[in-house]
Amino acid sequence: MNRRLISILTLVIAAGLIIFVIATDREKPLGVEKGLKAIDFTLPVWGEEGVEASLSDYEGDVIILNFWATWCPPCKDEMPDFMQFQDDYGDLGLQVVTVNMYYYERRATVEEDIQNFMEEVNVTLPTLLDIEGEVNNTYQPPGFPMTYIIDRDRVIQQVVRGEVNYEMLERLALPIAKETD
Repeated sequence: MNRRLISILTLVIAAGLIIFVIATDREKPLGVEKGLKAIDFTLPVWGEEGVEASLSDYEGDVIILNFWATWCPPCKDEMPDFMQFQDDYGDLGLQVVTVNMYYYERRATVEEDIQNFMEEVNVTLPTLLDIEGEVNNTYQPPGFPMTYIIDRDRVIQQVVRGEVNYEMLERLALPIAKETD
């Protein structure tokens, strides 16, 4: 009788653990909208020959992912705020990652245009190049600039179409960093 009771209790506990693991181990679906897990990509890093970086390299940090182009005035205007925000709050596990939408640049002068932008704005952030249009095809930004605030689990928490500023970054990204810090 005791063995039978122990066997039944063992089976009930095992079944409960299996159900718990299945219920809590669900991965968020991938996508490019708020609430979905950001789709990973790997792109070359500007100014670092042969070096590539992936979005997943930054998993564990709160990621501010910004898409920009050299011909976009708001892209140029917001870049200093991104750099200042990174300097001020990077120690909280925040990482600004920028992606030049190379695919949309003028083909004849693309390298020169990017170099001029990087020097003029003095960009100090990791900058990836979407040379083949992979990120463009996946994320399909409706315009530039486009910014995603992504939590430490790579789930998109905010999508901002258009220019952002320092105060917006504080309002949108800091609470995410502080709740998971």
